[in-house]
Amino acid sequence: PCELSMLSSGRRSIAASHSLSSGHLLTDEDLTWVRPGSGIAIGKEYEIIGRKTKRSIKLGELIMYEDIK
Repeated sequence: PCELSMLSSGRRSIAASHSLSSGHLLTDEDLTWVRPGSGIAIGKEYEIIGRKTKRSIKLGELIMYEDIK
């Protein structure tokens, strides 16, 4: 149990490297990686690059699957 919470806090997730507007086409320059790992995991970039955002996303905010078309 304790190890699971440490695993999540040590993992990184994909976040916005700058503010993104709604309808923005995602590229690798739009992405950065932050802790905790409660969002899309590192290595899953290919699943969202080339897709558009459904809403505006702020600098440093985690990008979630529900945020992309």
